[in-house]
Amino acid sequence: MKIIDRFKKQPKSAERASGRLSAKDLSLVKNAATEQINRLAREHAAGQTEEGLTAAQAREGTGSNYVDRMRDRIDELGGDRSRAAQALVAEFQRQATIQAVGSNDPYGSVEVVELKRPKSYSENTSLARRTLAQLRQATGLTRTESGKRIPGALGQWKEFKRRVDTLTKGITDENLDWSVNRMRLVQSQEGFHREGDMDKVVNNWGDGHTHALSQLSSNDWEGSFVDFETIMKVFEQGINREDPIDLYQFTSAQVLHDYMPAVAHFMGKTLQELIILTALKGEVSAQEVSIWGAEEMRHANVLVNVYNGSKIENRPALEAQGISAKTPYQSEKWAKSMMANRGTAELFAGAAYLMLMGNAKPGSPAIKALDGIWRDEVYHYVVMSAVNWEVYGQTNSLKRFYNIARHSFDGQNPTATDAIEHERKGLSPLGVMQLLYAAKAINKRIQTYLKQTTGENADALKELVGKYYKTDAEVEAAVKAGKHTLTPYADQEQNPMLTEERVRTLQARFPGLYDEARRQIDTAMISDVLARFRETKLSSPQYWLRKEGMEQLTADAGGTTLAKSLGDATMRLEFPAGGKASVTLSREDETLFSATLDDLPLLQIGLLMSAEDSSVLEKFKEEKYATDLPYDVLVRRMGARDAYRESPIRLNSAFVAD
Repeated sequence: MKIIDRFKKQPKSAERASGRLSAKDLSLVKNAATEQINRLAREHAAGQTEEGLTAAQAREGTGSNYVDRMRDRIDELGGDRSRAAQALVAEFQRQATIQAVGSNDPYGSVEVVELKRPKSYSENTSLARRTLAQLRQATGLTRTESGKRIPGALGQWKEFKRRVDTLTKGITDENLDWSVNRMRLVQSQEGFHREGDMDKVVNNWGDGHTHALSQLSSNDWEGSFVDFETIMKVFEQGINREDPIDLYQFTSAQVLHDYMPAVAHFMGKTLQELIILTALKGEVSAQEVSIWGAEEMRHANVLVNVYNGSKIENRPALEAQGISAKTPYQSEKWAKSMMANRGTAELFAGAAYLMLMGNAKPGSPAIKALDGIWRDEVYHYVVMSAVNWEVYGQTNSLKRFYNIARHSFDGQNPTATDAIEHERKGLSPLGVMQLLYAAKAINKRIQTYLKQTTGENADALKELVGKYYKTDAEVEAAVKAGKHTLTPYADQEQNPMLTEERVRTLQARFPGLYDEARRQIDTAMISDVLARFRETKLSSPQYWLRKEGMEQLTADAGGTTLAKSLGDATMRLEFPAGGKASVTLSREDETLFSATLDDLPLLQIGLLMSAEDSSVLEKFKEEKYATDLPYDVLVRRMGARDAYRESPIRLNSAFVAD
C-alpha cells in the first residue's frame, strides 16, 4: 500500500484544496470506528467463530477482510483489545487521509490514487465527501436510545449531554433541602451525635444498590462515548482520592473548628472533641463518625467494586492506593482554603461519577451502582456552596470558581513513592470535555437552588451555617469575651482513626510529610482540654440547653435554672450567679441525688446527659463510673478500631496509670 508522504508536509491551508478529510470529519469517523472495533473485540473475547464474526459484520455492511484484520491484530497483541483498538484506529486515521478509497473495506484492500495536482477545489471536495460516505458505511452509525440515527461524534456528544442533563434534573429541591438542613443537627453537637441521629441524616442508598453490584458486567460500558482507558482513569483517580477519608475528616475538622464550629462538626471530629467524648462516654464507638465522614467512608470500596465488576477483559484490576491529605495550620487563610478545596473535591468527584454514568449503557447495573455515590457528592457540594455563599460572599459561580482556582494549589500533596502509572497519565481530550460539562451541569443546578433559597429567605443560609468567625481577629475577640474556645492544634499522626501501622505506611509512601515520632499526646494537653471543658461548657446553661428534653425554668440576676423530665423523676440544674453549678434528681418531694458538677466524674456527667429515667443512679454505683478515666486508658479508648487500641497513640508523661 502506498502512502503519500508529501501530504504530511503540506500546510493546513492546502488541506481543503487537496481534498483531505477535515479534522471534524476524521474525528467523526474515528469515533464510529472505535465503537465498531470495541464491539468486535468483545465478540472475539467471547469466543465467537470467524464465521460468526463475519456474519455479524456483514449485517453492518462490512467485508470479511475487515474482520480478519481485526482478529489478527487482537491475537498479535495477546487478546488486549484496547491496544488493538488503538493500533487499528491509528492505522485507520492514516488511511482515512488518503485521497481516494476504492473499496468499502478501510482496513483491507484500500486503493490509493495519487493526485499529481488538484484539478479543482470542487472536484477534490466531492472526492473527500465520497470517501467519508464510504467510511461511514463501513464503520456504522451511532444510534440513540430512541433508534434515531445520528452520525458520529456530534450525535454522541448530544446523547452524552442529554443523559447528563436528565440525571442532574433528577436531583430535586426536596433532595437539596434535606442535605442542607442536616446542618441544623450539628449546630448543637460537640462533634458527636445522639443515638439514632445518624440514621436520619445519612443518605440511604437502598437495597437496589447492593443488587446492582451483583449484576455488573463489561456489557455495562457497551457503546461508551470514550475509550475504556479513560473510564479506567476516572475510576482510578476517584478511588485514590476517596480512600483517605480518615485523614480528610480529621484535618477538615481541626482547621475549621475555630472559624465555623457547626461546619467542622459536619465534616469530622477534632482531637479535642475526641478527648471530651471519650471522657464522657468511656470510649468512642465505631458509629461515632461525622455525617460527611459516614457517607464518604463507603465511596472508595464502592468504586473498586464497580470498576472491577464491570471492567473489560485484559484491563488491570484496581485497588485503593490513596493520596495524602493536606495538613494545613489553623488560620483564616487555611479555613478559606479548606472550604475552597472541599468544594472543588465535591464538585469534580460528582462530575466524574456523573461522567461515568453518562457513558454507561442506559439502564445498566453500573449506573444504578453509582447513583448513590454521585448523589452523596452533589449533596455535599450544596452544603459546601451554601457555606461559601454565606461566610465568604461567594454568591455566584464566578466567585466560587475564582476561589477554587486561587486555593487549589495551597499545600500541594506530594506523589506517593509507590504510585502506579498506567498507559495514560490523564484523561483523553474528549474525557476532559465530558468532565467539564458534567461539572457545569452540577454547578448550574446548585446555583439555581441557592438563588431560590436565598430569594425566599435572606437569613436561611445564616441559620443553617450557624455561628462563624471569618478572621483571626474575630476569633480572638470571641475568645476574650468568653464566647468561644480555641481548638488546640493537632498533627495528623495524632488522629485516633489511624493505626500505628497506617502511620508508618504513610511515612514510607510520603517521606518527610509524616513522622511516626509525632504519634504522641502530652498529658498536659489532655488536662488542659478537660479543665477548659468543665470551666466553659459544663458551667454554662446554654450548653446544657442543647441537650434533648432540657428546658429553662428561670433566668434572672440570681442565676438560671434548667429542668428535664426523666419519667418518674425530674433532673434540675442550678447555675447561681457567682456560684458553682449543681444537679439534683428528685421524685415528688424526695431528693434522690444532689451534687455540684465540679464534684462529679465526667463519666457520671455523661450518664446524666443521656439519662431517660432515674435508673441512671444505679449506674453511678458501678465502680467503672466512680472516677474519671486515667489518661492512658482514655487515649487507648479514643479510637474505635481494635488495631488502634492494640497500639494506641503514646502518652507523653512519666506518670501513667497501671
